[in-house]
Amino acid sequence: MAYVYSTESIIEALKKTRGKVYVAADALGCSHATIYNRALKVKAVQQEIDTQRETMLDIAEVELFRLIQTGNLGAIIWYLKTIGRTRGYKERVQIDHRLSDNEQVIVELIKHMEAANQSPGEKFQALVNRYANADASAD
Repeated sequence: MAYVYSTESIIEALKKTRGKVYVAADALGCSHATIYNRALKVKAVQQEIDTQRETMLDIAEVELFRLIQTGNLGAIIWYLKTIGRTRGYKERVQIDHRLSDNEQVIVELIKHMEAANQSPGEKFQALVNRYANADASAD
């Protein structure tokens, strides 16, 4: 099949732009969709996109490690929060949730029932009865 933009020219543009599809398309004078569509049809185009992106990741990692070795605090913190999170280096997220009046009632009921050693079935029945009584008194 004859294409307006050859596969070779697309691959060359991707190499020059380090896999940046939009920039490569602009350099060729075509749409980014042209390159993405070609990548779907021609494995070599997708491989070039992937190769260039992996290369850029490698370059970024080398620079990150250089910054860490020079004591750059931002790089160290970022690395610990991302790669080091499996060792417990993560930001703590605190969620402040205020319970509604109904939620407060339920929590208090459950605490009361747990203190009275009631079974889950009894807890549920007590909640149903309480809400049934509350609905009846509201009418």
